Formats: sequence, structure tokens, C-alpha cells
Amino acid sequence: MFKVFLENRFLIDLYLKPVDPLHIGAGGELFTRSILKMKVNKYYIPILPAESLKGVLRKLAMKIAKSMVFSSPDINEIVKCHRKDEHIRKDKEHCEGLTRKYKKNAIETMREIFSDKQIEELTERALLEYYFSLICPVCNLFGGKSVAAKLKFFDAYPLLNDKIVELKTKTYTSTSIDRQTGIAKEGRLYTIEFIEPLDNIRFKLRIIAENLEQGSDNSKLLANIFQYLLHEGIKVGGLKSKGFGTLKIDEEKTNIKSIHLKTPQSQEDLKRNILKLSMKEEYTEKHTLRGFIEWLKK
Repeated sequence: MFKVFLENRFLIDLYLKPVDPLHIGAGGELFTRSILKMKVNKYYIPILPAESLKGVLRKLAMKIAKSMVFSSPDINEIVKCHRKDEHIRKDKEHCEGLTRKYKKNAIETMREIFSDKQIEELTERALLEYYFSLICPVCNLFGGKSVAAKLKFFDAYPLLNDKIVELKTKTYTSTSIDRQTGIAKEGRLYTIEFIEPLDNIRFKLRIIAENLEQGSDNSKLLANIFQYLLHEGIKVGGLKSKGFGTLKIDEEKTNIKSIHLKTPQSQEDLKRNILKLSMKEEYTEKHTLRGFIEWLKK
């Protein structure tokens, strides 16, 4: 059940085309809201932070997972109670009842990982949450209380003709709204810095995925996430209600490379595995995004 070695790795480079203005907040002073920038080479460029992208996609994964039918009724039940990285929820009586139903299974599974003394030191809730995160597809992909994420995200940065560029920004001035009354606050203007959606600009988002199994619950969920992104795109940053933040996948530029490692039986096998980990062209397989989606589903 628990893999401790690397079987495969996928290097996924998604190219995202902005179709709306983008505001990725870095905070600001008083009533000015700047965008987040990072110095790369000699440029200060706007970036889409890895953690923000991961959070958006994790939230999307939770919605998609709750509409799916997984390989066992237990997984379906646990997924429907998933919120952030928890499953036992006091706001839903059914989810609170998971403790009684799965306690025995949780103890048996945890004995494969922890000693009896360590299990005794865990609270009942912690024990169950560790167990649920091991079998929850959302936690398996994005990380949970007892599992490392299969997906690793990197900051996305803008490219023009495959070269990093310093984008010019514009500003937008609006009036603050009182959240209680819904009325504009007199004399409370604020200015927002944003990026225009230029036709020839793409944000490159790199995701590394490891130990994916064809046709597994995790892989089918990941396939559905990418399928959704192909059709609907992704919304990031602030001011979504004002028409900001939509990016669409540039399918033609997006590329995926993979390596598949074997348990070494000789020094030659070991050497070849090491060479594959370099992810150089000659050691990788190439996939289109749609081809990768089909591989995940099989």
C-alpha cells in the first residue's frame, strides 16, 4: 500500500494565456495595492505564486472529487466529507460518524507505519485523520496530514517568445465598499496595479507529478482536473468579481515529459535510472496534454 521508491515522474509545463486583467496581490501601503513581483536576472517580473496556484487547484479538486464515483464506497464517503485537509466535521453529523465506522481500519493501517506506543499517543481524531488522508484522492494529490503531495508546484512567470520579460503594468482606481451596507465609502478610493491580457504573453506553470498509477482514483481525479482546465481555464488572484484573473491553457505550447524507472537488477540498470532522472530529452517520453489525460484514465 505504501510506496517508498520512485516509479515515475512527469514534468508538466502548462502555458497559461491571460484572457482577463491579472492582479496578484503583494499588499501595499494605505490605498495602493501592488502586484507581486520577483527579480529574475535583471528584471522585476510579476509571478503567480506556487502556493496560490496549488490552493486554487486544490479547491477545484475538492469540488470535482465530490461529483465523482471512486473505486470503493468508503472512498466516496470520505471524499464527500473532505474540507481543506480534514474529514471529521462537527458541522455534519454524517461526517462526525466516520470515527465509529473506520476506527478499527485506521488502527490496523497505522500499525504499518507507527509503533503501538506512537498510536497510543495519538488522539482518536488525529488517528482517523491520518488514515483518511492516506486513502483520500485529494490528499494524495495535494498533500494531507500523513501523506506528501504527489504534485509539486512552482511559481509561474511570464514569457514572450519563450523569454522572460518585464511586463508593463497599469492601474485601476475604484471606491471601497462597506461590506455591511454594500454602499460605497465616501472619500475612500483605492488604486490597484494589474497586468493587461496581451495576446503574445504566456505564464509558464511547472508541475512535477510522481508515482502516478494509470486508472487509479488519484489519476482519474487529476485527469478530470486537467479536463476542466482545458475547457474552463483557471481563475487566480484578486478582483474576480470585477472580471479579473482568468487564464486559459495554451494547449499547443503545453508540453509534458515523463520517465519510468525500474527496480535496478544491475549496475547498468542503476546508471540508466540516474540518467533518466536528469529529464534530458533522450531519456524521456513526450505527451500532449490530451494524451496525458487519456493515460491517467486508463
